[in-house]
Amino acid sequence: PADACLYSPLAMGGDHRGGKRHRHGGDGSQHRGGGRGNGGGFRPPPVPGMDRELREMRNAIVHLDGSPEMTGNLAGLLAADLPNLTQQATEFILECVEELPVKTPVYVALVGLLNTRGSQKFVGDFVDSLFERLELRLASSTTDDQLRAKLLVRYITMLPSVFVLKASVVIDTLDSLLCCASDAADVAKSAQKGGSAFAWQPRGDFLVKCALAATPWCGASLVSSTEPGTSDGFDNLFVSTQEYLGKRAKNGPDPASGTFKSATSASVGAGAGDVSLLADDWLEEIFGRVNETRRAGRENPNAWQTAGVPALIGLFDEFSMANGDEAMTTNGESRARNYHTPPPVKVPDVEAASIECAASAMATFPARPRLRILSQKMTEGLWEAGDWGPLERFVAEEYIADTLAAFEPGFRRGAVIPAAEQLGTLPLPGDHPERCQFLVAETLFGEMLSLPRSPHEPVFYHVVVQDLCSQIPTFPKMMAKVVGQMFTQIARMDYEARDRLANWMAHHLSCFDLAWPWRSWEHVKDQESDHPQLVFCKSVVAKLLRSCFQKRVFDSLPENLQKVLMPDYAALSSTNGESPGLNGAWLEKVTKNGTFEKDGEPIDTLRKLGELLKLKTPAGDVSKWFAETGALAELGPETCASLLTTAVLRHGQKCITHHDVLLTRYKAALLGLIGTDGGAVGDVTHETPGSERERSQSVGSEIVGAAVSIWANTHPRMAVAAVSRLLNLGVVLPKHVAKWIETSCFDDTASAIHGADTNTSANARVSLAWGSPDAFEIATLAVETCAARAKRFVGVLDDAVSGLRKMEKEIARLEGCAEDANQRDLLSQRDAFADQARELGGKCVEQKERVARESGPAAESKKVARTAAAAIGKALCVGILTLKGRQGELLKEAAVKLKSVAASGKEAGKDAAGETDAFRGLSFALAFLRKFRRVGGKALEAALVDAVRSSSDTDGFGDVTHLLGEAVCGPGGLEAASAAEAMME
Repeated sequence: PADACLYSPLAMGGDHRGGKRHRHGGDGSQHRGGGRGNGGGFRPPPVPGMDRELREMRNAIVHLDGSPEMTGNLAGLLAADLPNLTQQATEFILECVEELPVKTPVYVALVGLLNTRGSQKFVGDFVDSLFERLELRLASSTTDDQLRAKLLVRYITMLPSVFVLKASVVIDTLDSLLCCASDAADVAKSAQKGGSAFAWQPRGDFLVKCALAATPWCGASLVSSTEPGTSDGFDNLFVSTQEYLGKRAKNGPDPASGTFKSATSASVGAGAGDVSLLADDWLEEIFGRVNETRRAGRENPNAWQTAGVPALIGLFDEFSMANGDEAMTTNGESRARNYHTPPPVKVPDVEAASIECAASAMATFPARPRLRILSQKMTEGLWEAGDWGPLERFVAEEYIADTLAAFEPGFRRGAVIPAAEQLGTLPLPGDHPERCQFLVAETLFGEMLSLPRSPHEPVFYHVVVQDLCSQIPTFPKMMAKVVGQMFTQIARMDYEARDRLANWMAHHLSCFDLAWPWRSWEHVKDQESDHPQLVFCKSVVAKLLRSCFQKRVFDSLPENLQKVLMPDYAALSSTNGESPGLNGAWLEKVTKNGTFEKDGEPIDTLRKLGELLKLKTPAGDVSKWFAETGALAELGPETCASLLTTAVLRHGQKCITHHDVLLTRYKAALLGLIGTDGGAVGDVTHETPGSERERSQSVGSEIVGAAVSIWANTHPRMAVAAVSRLLNLGVVLPKHVAKWIETSCFDDTASAIHGADTNTSANARVSLAWGSPDAFEIATLAVETCAARAKRFVGVLDDAVSGLRKMEKEIARLEGCAEDANQRDLLSQRDAFADQARELGGKCVEQKERVARESGPAAESKKVARTAAAAIGKALCVGILTLKGRQGELLKEAAVKLKSVAASGKEAGKDAAGETDAFRGLSFALAFLRKFRRVGGKALEAALVDAVRSSSDTDGFGDVTHLLGEAVCGPGGLEAASAAEAMME
């Protein structure tokens, strides 16, 4: 029966007959993936060569719903087959534990039943494998393995509730995690050298989080245990946690990870009695919730009970007896309990996690996403008697985040049911469906807007929100409430998070007939052009125009917002109307720069190139024309490259296809001006030696500048598309983008923000300045192009290494079988096993050669990505720190504002102060630096230190340099940079 299942669907209010979703005019009501069922969703493809019996076992374990009848039947069937299928059954159960987070209690119950039905040997072997797997996951620093380690700890801590492990084993396991984190803190603080004083903390926080996050699943069984010393041991865990919290830096440890700047509960409209909002640090909030439950549990044992964690003892007769030394069998007989004692878990120390510096540590072990924008009363109540307790929200958030990870496309390639379908069936409390929906919406936006990177690609969250709006009729209202509350506090919101929210909103509106309650935001029409709310609304409309026709967007807005929010692209064209949609100021400038005299006659190079392009002149002939007419000698390669790029993009402005075709056609001519033969992004063959390298960098930056300037402040995102194509073609490299940022982005002739001024035709600028979303996206794109290439090569290498390990393991197995057959005088079997081992050994040699071949490109591509992040990061810092005059003063004011306490109430919304170009520029620079900590690592830290030292005059820029250092190195700033000492030398 459904009410007896451990994993029963609990819809988040109402049925799931939602409205239709429109995608580019389509119905959109069809869902991706299969149907929804009890425990369904994870359907991995069958292992090649797996026989029918194993497939049936795997499917039965995967689709186990947790009902007593089904679980008991499966336990009986497995008990009969286990002597022959021990290894396979162990792998299947461990796989489900790591991949199906919501069903952890289901697989705890399954193993507990097997332990009472004569399969004690299997359970003992399973427990040993479980602890080995945990050590393997803890030794890894990948995000996937961090999640799996947390789920394994959760599973282990529940085993005492089914009498597989004693409570003391669980307490020792949790204590090992806490001790490792605390010891790392002590070692680092005693050393106090370079970055080691802080690099330990992100992983230490992760280990403590694993321990604390498991307590809601095990607290009830541990506090009720009759084993001597359990109660004191459980209390000591909290003492150890409190000691660790006293050793760590506050706020994260990453101060740059907050989507919203810290504010009191009154600042965000929270009601009296709010508790959770007062804790700004995510780890301290977890500890506060669990510790509050522990204190309440001393008087009320039910304080540990939550809707998402069922009490297994009450569902299964085998576990129903009071804690003692006997258990009830299916025949009603008593039998001694079979506890298992695994070896103590060994937690790898910090150095073993391959953390080279503070920047890499924070990127490898990011802070837990956390958004608290709604009143606590709306999302979980005030923890009053008879209402939700402190753990309900935490358990729900864990289930939501874990479900997103399990069913995110690409992360679990076997998943066929959309994540939104699974979110609609989570075991959330059914007494307050509106709270559940608010909680789900706030958690989703918290993950999507988390800094420096969201756990998954932002578009994944876009689709999940769209699906939930389609499935649950009341969800759009709850979702809009969260967005509206963020809008009322927009001045407290990180600038990059605002940009992500605008991206989501534009995508969401384009899928739902552009429907949005704009009238509640009509007050923006009276705000100044630099007001954060008005700038945000303009950003949404500008992004919406990427996918929708201008008239359709215009008609969807209220009449009094149409002229305020819609950009007037026609006013940005050149004065004679020759090139509508292009930057007229840039065309006039480049035309003037490209005009020279030959034989007493003026030659307009830009016009001549346009005529050649109309005739589809080959790239080689264009290069000859530059040489034969004397344009190359007269103007220089930099100006010629700028002219050719401008001519190509102007001629190809009709559509993206023409744009790409022309860039591809004249790639060779552009590369000839740069002085290289081209290559992939980051290809070392694209480098040039000596003085030619300087020329290459200068010409490349001119090409980037031309591609950006011709579209500056006109058609949305075309500048980004142009630079993206140039990068993919290998015409320009990240170093050219870095040069462009350093030489052009901080120029007085650049326009800082797209669409901020509705009268842009009166003061159109030549190029984009740092502080505009397009400039930020171009810089990000240059590094991400290299990072994606590195990821591809590293993935190929990892596949090769994984294949080699499997071959070596199989060879060892075959050799063992041959030795066993030899001892039993089974000579024919011995020879067969030996032949198989020799054959596989030959393939193993080939695989080793493949690993060696793939190692070089993987290492080189990672080096190129690091260099790209460091080069652009340094260019940004140099450009910012060399601002003088009025811009320098505004920059100092922006740094003070970013460091100060957040505004509260209306001062963070309607009455917020305007934000200068310097504020936006500094905000985007900080966003870039923290975004590429992992890619840049030590190289990025060294580039930051070098940029600060190379700036001749940084007096009064103390707050600026502190923020820049904090964005890369965490709370220690530049002093925490592990490369600082090397740079000094």
